[in-house]
Amino acid sequence: MSAPAEPVRTGITVVFNPNAGKGKGKFLFSRVEKTLKTQGLVFDVFETTGPRHATDLARVAAERNCPLVVAVGGDGTVREVVNGLAGSQTVLGIIPIGSGNDFTKSTGVPRDIGAACTVIKQGRVREFDLGRIGTTYFANAVGIGYDALVVVEANRIRWLRGLPLYLAAVLRAIFRFDCPKTTIELIEAQAATVCNKTQLDFASAPVQPALKWDQAILMVACANGHHYGGGFHIAPSAQADDGWLEVCVVDHVTRLRILQKLLYVIRGTHAQLPEVRFFRARKIRLSSEDVLYVQADGDLLPEADPHELGIEVLPRALKLLVP
Repeated sequence: MSAPAEPVRTGITVVFNPNAGKGKGKFLFSRVEKTLKTQGLVFDVFETTGPRHATDLARVAAERNCPLVVAVGGDGTVREVVNGLAGSQTVLGIIPIGSGNDFTKSTGVPRDIGAACTVIKQGRVREFDLGRIGTTYFANAVGIGYDALVVVEANRIRWLRGLPLYLAAVLRAIFRFDCPKTTIELIEAQAATVCNKTQLDFASAPVQPALKWDQAILMVACANGHHYGGGFHIAPSAQADDGWLEVCVVDHVTRLRILQKLLYVIRGTHAQLPEVRFFRARKIRLSSEDVLYVQADGDLLPEADPHELGIEVLPRALKLLVP
């Protein structure tokens, strides 16, 4: 998509995705715009028209030294905007109107529209980590394997949002997925000890230069934030500003076992399951002769290499407005 021709004039660029939240974005934006104007803010609005357009809009704003770009949408919109801002000094603001809005749960950005607009007016800037897979940045989490196939199914369901949408997609994906045999390598890594069945202890674990092994995987989640999928507490100890990615590795399980264990993941108590292991790492490498499906912040990454993946954390690479 082409970038905007007109210059950024006001110091605030608003990037609005009308398709966020399964299309509810176009109905909510009038409220967002009115609330921002009530705050006394003057801004330029650009509506996205397709995939990666938000990245183009954010990149142009950053190149023109716009101090603030506001993403109005869901986690996918935030990810696209982040890819336009990465490496710049431009600050990101978020007004969440998507289906999951999971990144806001780890950063403290309010999910209420009015409160989020107040942060655009009165908020302070905090630095958070970013993740990168290949040349693509992500804010919240990357999922490899079954998790990404769930995204395929979720994109086909138009009548649900949030956690109900994800659960429905999980059920559909169960019958289509075969666990790929995968080589996992973690660079600068710690293996968590599980305390009291649910608490993860990284403090007592040494940092090892590398950990490497082969196994069949149901999924591998590399998380900057602790929630994804509209409410799944996938990485209970993840902190979005600690310089680590929390890595959740789930071994091959039967289809019936997937259904049995969903409740554990929703509650964030899946660390006690024998099929689940947790790590922290600065870099992750995955390779497989089988196809590795990949999703980042709820969007499929068709451009990702389906057999060789490199993932890393970029400490404090994102400037974000928070309360």
